[in-house]
Amino acid sequence: MSMRRTSKVLGLGIAVGVVLAVIFRALVLDPARWIGDDSLVLLASDDCAFSNDLYQQIRATPRLAERVQVVPIDGGHSDRPTVRMMCGTALAQLRNRGVWQLRLLPDNWACGALIAFGNETHTKHFLYYPAWMKGPQPLEDGDLLPALAERGLQYDGKTNTLWFLGEELPASRRESLTMRAVDDDNPLSHAVGHTIGW
Repeated sequence: MSMRRTSKVLGLGIAVGVVLAVIFRALVLDPARWIGDDSLVLLASDDCAFSNDLYQQIRATPRLAERVQVVPIDGGHSDRPTVRMMCGTALAQLRNRGVWQLRLLPDNWACGALIAFGNETHTKHFLYYPAWMKGPQPLEDGDLLPALAERGLQYDGKTNTLWFLGEELPASRRESLTMRAVDDDNPLSHAVGHTIGW
């Protein structure tokens, strides 16, 4: 085989390898593909009591976990137990939805990729927690309730509660609403908390 032919074959092999690597990265390694275009996504940070509370509701209620995908944000602290737990929940949700890419990837790598995706997405689109998305698109406050209703859910901001359309606000959360009424005398306590994620 001539030197010229060898270099062409080698060049073609490298080009094919690069193309396959790009396809593999786009189809397998991109967390946005794992989540899907129509998923309702909660970007949850353990630094935010509101998003952590929503995460705990989703984690404790399989029917909610079927409808709301958790994506963790770590604020640079991916070693925190709560962040690792959020990541475990998120990966379990994706596996339950049949995301085949996760069969090819180690959990630690997949978790890191999901956290990096959550951090980047939050930094790019949001100034507050909890943050919501429909697929890759950020949801503004006015779009959240209709997006939840599409999935048979409703949300009460005062009690930070997710529950199902046609059902009453859970009794434990109604008590929490009564307790929070005291704070309503100070409008800043509620508004500031939601804006910066206290």
